[in-house]
Amino acid sequence: MSAGFDGRVAGALLMAAGYTACGFSASSAEPERTLSYRRDIAPLFLTDPGSGPSFGGRCASCHHSTSVTELDLTRPFDPEVGLVGVPSSWKGANGILRVAPGDVSRSYLIEKISRLDFDRETEGWPMPADIPRLSATESLAIRQWIDAGARNDAFYAAAVAPIFGDALSEQTSGKCSLCHYPGSPTLLDLTDPFDPEFGLVGVPTDWGREGGLRVVPGDPDESFLVDKVEREDLDPAEDGRPMPLHLPRLRPDQIEMVRVWIREGAHPD
Repeated sequence: MSAGFDGRVAGALLMAAGYTACGFSASSAEPERTLSYRRDIAPLFLTDPGSGPSFGGRCASCHHSTSVTELDLTRPFDPEVGLVGVPSSWKGANGILRVAPGDVSRSYLIEKISRLDFDRETEGWPMPADIPRLSATESLAIRQWIDAGARNDAFYAAAVAPIFGDALSEQTSGKCSLCHYPGSPTLLDLTDPFDPEFGLVGVPTDWGREGGLRVVPGDPDESFLVDKVEREDLDPAEDGRPMPLHLPRLRPDQIEMVRVWIREGAHPD
């Protein structure tokens, strides 16, 4: 971490602790900005050095221009789908704004990145998403489904579809379709795994084994889906990351930077 970055974080923490001499100019009651959105805050949303080129970052991989979440962190100042000045759509947020400029306590973003005790039905999940890996029971269900021919049948509907999710219920339904939905930039739609172009069954994978299929009916061990949900030793450059994604929470210093940015007015510069 550079000395310049350390200095900006130290200044932000001093402001948060109440050292007003560091936070206000002599000629104005306006807070003196210590952070730049583009330099300091945007990288928290848009980049994740460990994710590789095929992922949109710690937050924007799910919250992008075509996302079903209707939150686009590539356009955080958009008045309809952005962060700043836009009401949260979660019922449990009680109508507060995603980011209320100058008011950390009324900014739902801060709760999303700092709290862990959410009601998943009314408030969603803590962010960034930390979706649990598939359980042994879930992995076995997928193997059984593939082994039996990967058919669109009662077993699929009862045991496998709930694992993938329906792309309609945020992250309260399934573990996959929030990112892999109709029209997703991942070019994979897990709400319809039988689609011949964007589904799973019989569709070539872009990753891993050359010429391999996402799902080979009757052969779990040759199905790349099974590798993605069971293996931990995938090469991110060759195979992508294990699924579902595990995205690290923001560190306390990063959360404090977001707090200071909001306190300073949530400016775009």
